Amino acid sequence: MRLRHPALFAAAGLAGAAALAAAVPAAAQTVYDDDATTVGEVVVHGARLGPDGRPDRLSEPVSYADLDLSTWDGRNVLRHRIRDTARRLCDEVNGPGGGVGDGLTRSCEDDAVRSASAQMHIAVNDAYVDRYAADASAVVRDDYPR
Repeated sequence: MRLRHPALFAAAGLAGAAALAAAVPAAAQTVYDDDATTVGEVVVHGARLGPDGRPDRLSEPVSYADLDLSTWDGRNVLRHRIRDTARRLCDEVNGPGGGVGDGLTRSCEDDAVRSASAQMHIAVNDAYVDRYAADASAVVRDDYPR
């Protein structure tokens, strides 16, 4: 059997490989349902192992709707809000005065701050895009291509 259009088969093979390459990163992305937020919020999670061995977990949204995250000041205020929320959640999870001054509380706070880190980076990137990206449009003259 002779191929009539080998270039057509090569192009189809390249198109299939490109589609597969584009699909692999999308399939590798992790989606966290409990991190679903409204615009202008990140979610902070505080957790520890409970007496029954299962994790106790608290979550609280932190608003940044009033902040300009494309500025250092806006990002710094959000970092402080996240750290304060993490501290409060970990105090609730560990009980009154529980773990104060020990590594367990600090570890809980660090983990809680990390739980909001990716969301904060996305929010900051979105703020930069909104502030600095030019509107993209394509204008074609009526006499093009003459």
